[in-house]
Amino acid sequence: MLRRPEVLAQELERLTQPNSATREALAQELAQTRKRLEALPTEERRLVEGYSKGLYSDNMMRVEMERVRQEQGALEARRRELQGQLGRLDRAQSYKNQVQEFARRLSQGLEHMDFPQRQELLRLLIDEVIYDDGQLTIKTVFPLETASDETRQLHPVSQRLG
Repeated sequence: MLRRPEVLAQELERLTQPNSATREALAQELAQTRKRLEALPTEERRLVEGYSKGLYSDNMMRVEMERVRQEQGALEARRRELQGQLGRLDRAQSYKNQVQEFARRLSQGLEHMDFPQRQELLRLLIDEVIYDDGQLTIKTVFPLETASDETRQLHPVSQRLG
């Protein structure tokens, strides 16, 4: 991908489409997460009602309330993560030129790197590799200038290989 910046541009273009599979999957998971978060207060009320009617022991009530609170914390964290990923997709189009320029500069330097230097570069750029039932997804990061604060940040980009 570093030798062919147009691959990165195509991936960014694909990801920014309103009907992209990535965007739809994120939006669907976010909707499910929000729905579950909305259901948790009702679950807490039912626990309290059951406890007040003597259906739950003190210990059982503590365990169940802790489970609900832990689930709520995990769901809140996942909601924030999904919102961030969707926000990055919304901004991805503006990163297109920067990603292409970054890849172009790197591709020029690749010719002068030895194998260990190339390995180190890949370690810096690859965030995560996921293999799932014959599908390989490589999540990479690229240092980009953001228009809002002009500081270097790492922004994830995924490339799915069949």
